[in-house]
Amino acid sequence: MSLEFSPNWFLLIFNLGGGIAIGVFLRRLLRGQFACNTFFLLIWGALFGGIPLFINEGLMKGTPGFFALQLFVFGAALLVTAFVPEILLEPFQTPAVTTIAVGGIFALFGIAALASILFDATEVLQKSMLGGFFVLAGGSMFLRGIKTLTKDE
Repeated sequence: MSLEFSPNWFLLIFNLGGGIAIGVFLRRLLRGQFACNTFFLLIWGALFGGIPLFINEGLMKGTPGFFALQLFVFGAALLVTAFVPEILLEPFQTPAVTTIAVGGIFALFGIAALASILFDATEVLQKSMLGGFFVLAGGSMFLRGIKTLTKDE
């Protein structure tokens, strides 16, 4: 398995998101908090995290190591989300932390898009615009969340 930059590494984000969605489904099911949208999380997570596993097999024949990495990310996200103790989650259940998380992820996408220019000089303008958008949008959301957390009341 090569560690060079590849668009296929982007698939891990979907494995992570799908694992988290199924983990939330299991968490709610085990706690008796079943609602109509709970079953949707199972379906959405399975599709969102499962389809990239098949894409990997289609795009990267002969890479069982990367497939194993995808399964690990998917399974770890599922298990951590489903079984982490509630007391560890309480500090993170605020709008500011959500804003920081989403903003940080957006900024990381932007940084990855900008870094890909170093590895592949084609489509430089498109990648620069995409990366710049994500860095600006994500960075501003991240900083807004930090400002909300540190604001004196």
